[in-house]
Amino acid sequence: MKQAVFTSAVLQILILLVLKWFLVELRNQRIRLLSMRCISIRMRLKQKLGTELQWNRGDDIKSSKVFIQIDNVSIENEEDWPQMAKFHADWSKKFYDVIVPYIALGG
Repeated sequence: MKQAVFTSAVLQILILLVLKWFLVELRNQRIRLLSMRCISIRMRLKQKLGTELQWNRGDDIKSSKVFIQIDNVSIENEEDWPQMAKFHADWSKKFYDVIVPYIALGG
């Protein structure tokens, strides 16, 4: 079964901004301290969004991904499209409402 993964352009831009901030932190702190900070940020985002986020650290590349997904839907099933569209609309707003102020405040 295929899973729909949230990948809107707005979310990707916001995530890239957050990840850029992480890279600056990486240059200024030891890896162990940054890891502790990432865990703290992850916990705060989880609390503010009210759900567990999926994190792909991208250890072999210079970027990471943060995402959520819905299960039991398929892009090939037209009956799932309204549910997937609502998911994208709802979560675009939620991510924007949480991440943009977070970036503005510097984490």
